[in-house]
Amino acid sequence: MQFYAAAGVVDRGAKPADYPLIRADAILGADFACVISLTIIIATASAIGGTGPLSSAAQAAEALKPVAGQNAELLFALGLIGASALAGAVVPLSASYAIGEAAGVERSVSRSFRDAPLFLGLFTAQTVLGATVAMTRSTSSSSSSAPRSFRD
Repeated sequence: MQFYAAAGVVDRGAKPADYPLIRADAILGADFACVISLTIIIATASAIGGTGPLSSAAQAAEALKPVAGQNAELLFALGLIGASALAGAVVPLSASYAIGEAAGVERSVSRSFRDAPLFLGLFTAQTVLGATVAMTRSTSSSSSSAPRSFRD
C-alpha cells in the first residue's frame, strides 16, 4: 500500500510545497478508513455475535438478517463486491508500482503502454489473471451448503 500511496504523489506531479497537504490527506484518509473498518467490525460482531462459527458467506448474510432485514443478502453481496473491486484494483497496482520501482522503469497510470510497458503490462496481466481466477467455477463450491443464490 505504501508503494501505491507514494506513487500516487509522484503521478500527481506534486511539488515539495504540496507535501504538507498531501501528508494531511494521507493521515486523514488512513484515519477515516480505520474508523469505517472499526465501525463495520463492531456492527458485524454485534449482529453476528453469539451465533457460533460461520463457515460460509451465506451463513454470514443470514446472521445479518436481524439487523439488515430482508435486504441482508443484498447488503452482504454489495459489501463483498465493493471489497473485491477495491482489492482487484489496488493489489495489482501496488505490486506493479513496487516492481517498476525495483526495476527502475517508468511507472504511471497516466502513461501509455509505449512509455511504461513493464508497469502497465504487469498491471494488466495481474488484473486479467485475478478476473480469470474469480470467474473460474470451483468444483468445491457446488457441494457447498450455501443457498443456490450464493453458489451460482
